[in-house]
Amino acid sequence: SKYYFVVFIIIIISIFLRFSLLQNQSLWFDEGWSLALSDGTTFQENLFHIVNREAGDKYQPLYYLVLFYWRSAFGDSEFAIRSLSALLGVGSVIAIFFTSLRVYGKQHALWSSMILAVSSFSIFYSQDARPYALLIFYSLTSDIFLYLFHR
Repeated sequence: SKYYFVVFIIIIISIFLRFSLLQNQSLWFDEGWSLALSDGTTFQENLFHIVNREAGDKYQPLYYLVLFYWRSAFGDSEFAIRSLSALLGVGSVIAIFFTSLRVYGKQHALWSSMILAVSSFSIFYSQDARPYALLIFYSLTSDIFLYLFHR
């Protein structure tokens, strides 16, 4: 139907905006810190890096653990490193769609997912090798689970 075609187009727009130009700029200082915190050769060494490199409670350790495995699977290029955040950004668009669909209905789901798909802040955080895209993704997925739990 027309509705599902529009949803498909929103997801394609989201993919394009997040994955295009990922390697256009070199990694900057904070992204280098992400690499340093995910630089171990084993899970234990990586966890040691996160806990003992002044990370403490300032950083989200889950992102760096996921980035450690992501780098092992896809390499260390700018595109590969930033693609984790880009994928989480696309996942956030899908998550806000399903959350809005369950809570508010089809029209709100289309609008909210389209707004997030083209949001400059969302695109920026989705192209940055930092934990912000993961935070947005988990916030949105926790919303749908909280709604389903209380229903």
